This record gives sequence, structure tokens and C-alpha cells, in this order.
Amino acid sequence: MPRFLLLAALLLALPSPAWAFRSARSPRAGDVGLGVVLGYPANGITVNTYLGHDFSLQIDGTVWTRHDWLGLGARVDFLWWMPRLADVGWADFVWYFGPGANVFWYDWRGPGNVDGYTHLGAELPVGAGLRFQKVPVDLTLEGVPVFRILGPGGLDFDFGLGVALNARWYF
Repeated sequence: MPRFLLLAALLLALPSPAWAFRSARSPRAGDVGLGVVLGYPANGITVNTYLGHDFSLQIDGTVWTRHDWLGLGARVDFLWWMPRLADVGWADFVWYFGPGANVFWYDWRGPGNVDGYTHLGAELPVGAGLRFQKVPVDLTLEGVPVFRILGPGGLDFDFGLGVALNARWYF
């Protein structure tokens, strides 16, 4: 038990790693965040890689099930991070936007002969969130206008709006 307490005290005493989001500063090229996404298009994992201090590549992979349907999805977005809106003391309030693309595949797993189908589209996420200063974490909420281009019957133009919540730990 004393060894566990000593180890726990040492781990808690260590500051956030210097290489992880570099406390209270803008992200740098090479910072990679890994976490969860909830909402649009479904729940899954999210990766956000900064290509510069104000530009990142966000990739989400999701799984969706409902009744006898199984869906897999992927999103790729190029995000421009605007100057912070506010410093709330323990976090920076930030916002971003950028173009992206999505692909979704749905398959029927129930009785009968129902074909699966694929959707391909373009999107423009606009989000805001908190970039914490003492830990390498961000928490964002984004609205995503989605323009579907290809659907079950080939060209299939449709418009929708999705909402996603992202939580990521940066390495």
C-alpha cells in the first residue's frame, strides 16, 4: 500500500507533459489529439492533428446501429482555428470552421432482402469549445451543415444539419 501511495503522489505531482498541448499556449504543428465523438454522424473516435498553430486535420470514425441496420462512417475536415474568443482563467474559449467530406455505409442485418447503401457528401463544420490550460484536453461542440452528393440511387442531392461533441486528449 505505501508503494501505491508513493507512486500516486509522484504521478499527481508531475505537471502535464511539456510536449502535450504546452499549457496555456496555442497548439503547435504535430500536436495530435485522440478522443471520442458523440452525435453526428454517430458515436466513435476522433483524431485531430495540428498542421500549424491555427490549422488542423480532424478525422472521425463512427459506428451506428438502429434496429437491424449497421452503419459505419468517416469524416475528414480541414479546420481553421480562429484567435481565442476569451480566456476564462482555466481554459481558452476558441472557435473554428472548415471544409470537409464524409462517407457513410449502411447495411441491413435483418430478415428479408434489403440492399445496403453508401452516402458521400461535403460538410462545413463550425464549432466552439474549451481548450484547457493545465491539461492537454479540448472539449468542442460543432454544428455541421451536410450536403449529400451521392446516395442509394447514385446522384442524390440532400441537405442536413448534424451536431457533434468532441473530447480529445493531446499527445
